[in-house]
Amino acid sequence: MLALDGTNRFVLTDIPPYLKMNTKNQSITFFDTQFQKQVAGNEFALNPFEKVALSFVRGRVPDLGCGLGNLSIEAAQL
Repeated sequence: MLALDGTNRFVLTDIPPYLKMNTKNQSITFFDTQFQKQVAGNEFALNPFEKVALSFVRGRVPDLGCGLGNLSIEAAQL
């Protein structure tokens, strides 16, 4: 999983058992690979869609846990 270290950077921690299931779900594999590459490379920049969406974020907005949380972090800093 991902956790914030002492410098507010994401670091990989142990993967919980429910994610170690023997699954052939290509979506999970794709996003897991993408997220691991981003974390390993410290690549937390917003993508073009997130940059556009950020201008529409107002008030209390839930984070649905569908990514690394980059958009939530940026929105919280507004």
